[in-house]
Amino acid sequence: MARTSLASGLRLSGTLGHGPAAEVVVQGQGTFTLLPPIGKRVRTGEALFETDAWPVVLFTGARPFWRDLTPGMSDGPDVRQLERNLTDLGFADPTNLTVDERYTDGTEAAVKRWQKSLGLDRTGRIPLGRVVVLPHRVVRVDEVKAVRGGVVAPGTPVLSVTAPDVYASVGLGDGGAAQLPPGADVSVELADGRVLKGELRSVAPEGASTSGGGGTSNERGEGGGVKGPIATIGLDGQKAARAALDKGRTSVTVTVPDRKVNNALVVPVTALLALADGGYGVRVVRDAQSEPRLVPVEVGLIVDARAQITGAVRKGQRVVIPT
Repeated sequence: MARTSLASGLRLSGTLGHGPAAEVVVQGQGTFTLLPPIGKRVRTGEALFETDAWPVVLFTGARPFWRDLTPGMSDGPDVRQLERNLTDLGFADPTNLTVDERYTDGTEAAVKRWQKSLGLDRTGRIPLGRVVVLPHRVVRVDEVKAVRGGVVAPGTPVLSVTAPDVYASVGLGDGGAAQLPPGADVSVELADGRVLKGELRSVAPEGASTSGGGGTSNERGEGGGVKGPIATIGLDGQKAARAALDKGRTSVTVTVPDRKVNNALVVPVTALLALADGGYGVRVVRDAQSEPRLVPVEVGLIVDARAQITGAVRKGQRVVIPT
């Protein structure tokens, strides 16, 4: 182990897009009578598409509905999810509906108010397939897979959607992932020269793709098959980002602020060992006669295959590099 100065700095080329797309499948049967245009934004409570001239409405939640929602049904988390949406949409409030797992008279009355707002028969029940549940309160239609007049069958892909926000996506080749921890702040320069603040939201495995862009490339401009993980970066200044994307100006330059650590204790990254309970350690050699001992360490900046470490280690100690 030795002490030295480490400095980082990274510029990556990438593209604008709308993040990963989620596929929407249909439940129930019938005929597709109305499908949305690509790019349409749909909010919770609005129709995402139509079957048999009846709207299929977007609700927000963690899981899809799997059965009819009707008076007399058994308790379940799907009832809670229904009641939460009805309350959020203004068809119920704490004075007339308790959000729980029981389908009560208050639930039925709220469903009827919701049905009336859509011009539907006020039955107080929701057949399976009349609601699509997705995690986002607003979605953007990314691709339409069904055709108007097509036959509805359970499990049929209808369309794919993304979150409406615009993101930047970059390939993290050549160790770039080590310099972009989750939550890292970056700057994103648009094709017209405007610079937006960005924050790393997620890193997808190698070979993953994002929607709405034209692929990603690393600093050397190697487009197409990007090597390494792909980072998704959230952007401030959504209006400017959407304007650039709508005009086809999808290329961006992402700059990671320089970081420098003086007098850093460093080891080769190949000396780091992943610990079973999380974190890293190194095997330190005391002398030629003793067995190496595993010492937990905190990992800091990683540059050029060298890692900054802190812990019960000191300059001059030797570490084992696994073969």
